[in-house]
Amino acid sequence: MLYLILVVCVASAARAQDELLFACPESYGDYEDAEYCDYFWRCNRGEAEPMECQDGHAFDPRLSGNIYPCDYAFKVNCTGREQLQPAIPGIDPECPNQHGIFPDPELCNVYYVCKDGVATRTTCASGLHFHIESRQCLWPEAAGRGDCESREKIGDFSCPLDATKAVDANGNWDNNPTYLHPEDCRLFYVCLNGITPQLGGCPVGTVFNDITRKCDDPINVPGCENYYEPLPEEELA
Repeated sequence: MLYLILVVCVASAARAQDELLFACPESYGDYEDAEYCDYFWRCNRGEAEPMECQDGHAFDPRLSGNIYPCDYAFKVNCTGREQLQPAIPGIDPECPNQHGIFPDPELCNVYYVCKDGVATRTTCASGLHFHIESRQCLWPEAAGRGDCESREKIGDFSCPLDATKAVDANGNWDNNPTYLHPEDCRLFYVCLNGITPQLGGCPVGTVFNDITRKCDDPINVPGCENYYEPLPEEELA
């Protein structure tokens, strides 16, 4: 913490010194700092005032004249002014900066949009991977993420590749298709938006019917008729 305070103080002192040296090219406008990509100079009536972008943003000369001429740092050409102020980690561990778009360390198709240090988990469309450099969802070959996992799992279950095109028992598109649990008649899996698996359970007294994709009376589900029958006394001992 002491080191960070020292760095900030030194940087602030340097900015104050530069303020004495910076000459406004025009009476009004926003201009690049010579060293820091997340700093810029705002000229008003020929007087320069040092300005700082929010953490994770950088000054974009193309936005000069806007109230806030900064954008995500990865979108800005910082050639010749590569230095940045010390990062301020967010509240959520997925946010190394207060603002930005960051990949999930394990899942190729998941990324986090951080705003004010709070992460919003986002998933690429089915079949796409998150490309770290461009911060876009691309085909796996273009994303170049190697062999990282693209489907989340609960135990050994992951949503089938065609889950985003699933239909229900009536032939209608099913946004959150359900799937049979291999060991427990009462349990089932739900694939939210056909991508994210969740474990579900039927109300007591019912079991999951894989044909209707709904909870049903055990007598209507072959193999689960005796699911709620009392265990033999020797098994209870």
